[in-house]
Amino acid sequence: MSEQPVPSTVPVSPAVPAPGRHGRLAVDFFAAQLVVNVTVGGVSQAMLPNQMASIAPADKVAAFGLVSGIGSLVGMLVQPLAGALSDRTRSRFGRRAPWLAVGAVGAGALIVGLGLCSSLLLVALCWAVAQVFIAAFSAPLLAVMPDRTPPGKRGLFSGLAGIAVFAGGVVGVGFAARLADRIPFGYSAFGLLLALGGLVFAWRLREHPATHADRPAVSLRTLARAMWVSPRRHPDFAWAFGARFALFLGYSAILGYQLFIMQDYIGLSRDAANDALSINTIILAVTTLAGLLPAGMLSDRLGRRKPIIMVSSLVIAASAVPPLLSPTLPALTVSIALAGLGAGCYLSVDQALMTLLLPRAEDNGKDLGVLNIANAGAQALAPMVASLVIGSAAGYRGLFVMAIVLVTVAAAAIVPIKSAR
Repeated sequence: MSEQPVPSTVPVSPAVPAPGRHGRLAVDFFAAQLVVNVTVGGVSQAMLPNQMASIAPADKVAAFGLVSGIGSLVGMLVQPLAGALSDRTRSRFGRRAPWLAVGAVGAGALIVGLGLCSSLLLVALCWAVAQVFIAAFSAPLLAVMPDRTPPGKRGLFSGLAGIAVFAGGVVGVGFAARLADRIPFGYSAFGLLLALGGLVFAWRLREHPATHADRPAVSLRTLARAMWVSPRRHPDFAWAFGARFALFLGYSAILGYQLFIMQDYIGLSRDAANDALSINTIILAVTTLAGLLPAGMLSDRLGRRKPIIMVSSLVIAASAVPPLLSPTLPALTVSIALAGLGAGCYLSVDQALMTLLLPRAEDNGKDLGVLNIANAGAQALAPMVASLVIGSAAGYRGLFVMAIVLVTVAAAAIVPIKSAR
C-alpha cells in the first residue's frame, strides 16, 4: 500500500498524553510554575523594594510603587498578546516550546541586568521589558493545561498550579530577604533559576511539530481583533471573566489593608499590628494550602467544578462577616482563616473550570491571557477602590460590606454558566 501524503491541515493542539504520562507532565508543570513564581515573588516583593531603598531612600515607597505599577500594567496587557502569538506559532518544536524557551531566557537575562541598574529610570525600563518576557513564558505555560490534559485531570493540575503560585511567592520572598545586602548576586540567582528552569521545561514538554497546520494570518489588526471575545457569542466565558474579577476585587481589598484594619479599625498599636500580621500571614498560608489540592482532586472525582467554586466563593464572602460584627483581633483572625480556606479551594478549581469554557482550542493561550486580566486587573484596582470606600462615611465597615457583596455576586455569576458542570 502506498504511503498517504501528509495533509495540508492538521490539528494544531498536541495530542493528550497517554494516561501513564500524566504524572510526568504534572511534575514538570508544577516545577515550571514553581520556578516562575519563586522568581517573580522574590524579585517583585523583596529585591525591587530593597533596590529602591538603596537608589532613592527618601522616596522609596513612591519609587517602588511606580516601578511595580508599570511592570504590572505591562505584564497584564502583554500576556494575552503573547498567548495569541503562541497560538499562531508554527514550528517543528511545536507552538508553546519556542515561546517558553525565549521567554525564560529573555526574562532571566533582564533580571540579571536589574542588578546592574543604578537609576530609577533604568530599573523601571528593565523590569517593564522583563515583564514582557515573563508574559511570553507564562501565557504558553498556562495553555499547557488545556492543550495536554483531559478535562478529568484538570482539577489536579489546577491545584498544583495554585500550590506553586502560593508556595513560590513565599519561598522567593524568603530567599530574597537573605540577599538584601547582595542585590546583584540575588538578581543573578533568580535570573539563572528562571532561565535554566524554563529551558528544561520547554525541552521536556516535547510538543508535536506544528509545521503542517494552517498558519493564521498574523498582523496587528488580526491580533487586536483576536483580543476581543464576544459576550454575546460566548456568554459562559463572559460570566467566568466577571466572576473572577468580582471575587479578586473583593478578596484583595481586605487582604491588602490588613495592617491598617488592625491599627485604625481594631485599635492596635503599630508594633502589635505588625506582630499580628505575621501570625495571620502564617494562618492564611496554612489554610490556603489545606484547601488547594483536596478541592482540585475532589472536583476531578465528581466531574463537577461549579458547585465547589460557588461554595468556595461564599466561604470567602462569609469570612468578612466576623470583623464586620466585631472589631476585634480574634474576629479578624477567624476571617483570615476562612478566607484562606475558601481561596485555596477556589484557586484549585477555578483554573480547571476556565479551561472548559475557552471558545476555541486553537486560541487557548490568548483566551487564558484574557482571563488573567480579570484577576490581575482586579488586584491592581483593589487598593484604589478600598481607599475610596475607607475614606467615605462607610469607613472600614463599608469595606467589609463591599467585599461580601462583590464575592457573593461572583458566586452568583457562576450559576448561568451552561457549558460546564
